[in-house]
Amino acid sequence: MQYYAQSPLNLSEQRKQLIERMVKLAKSLPNHDLETLENIPGFAQTTAVRVLAELGDLRRFSNPNKINAFIGIDPDRYQFYQTMQQYSG
Repeated sequence: MQYYAQSPLNLSEQRKQLIERMVKLAKSLPNHDLETLENIPGFAQTTAVRVLAELGDLRRFSNPNKINAFIGIDPDRYQFYQTMQQYSG
């Protein structure tokens, strides 16, 4: 029983340590992308480092639409789908 109670605490501590390592690595990058992401309203350091880990170098995207395509968000396609549902329903 004690193992099951301790397990979530261990995972929480491991998560905290991992994020600390990610932040340390991101701060050592020469392009300051972590700071750029942290300047977005609503982005705390943890969110910024996770986005950076997922996207990598932000300069490889020439515009926000390229980021949307990379992560699978295509607003035009979504709006088209909604329109088609209205007319087919």
